[in-house]
Amino acid sequence: MRPLADTRPHLRPEDAELAERIDALTRHTDQLRRDTHDQRST
Repeated sequence: MRPLADTRPHLRPEDAELAERIDALTRHTDQLRRDTHDQRST
């Protein structure tokens, strides 16, 4: 995910939809990681 997220600052304004999708994917991945960590900690 990090390489994809790192492209975010380089996107042009006309790439706003792609930027939003990258942001959503990053948030979802972060949530999955937190959930997995929480499950392993219990």
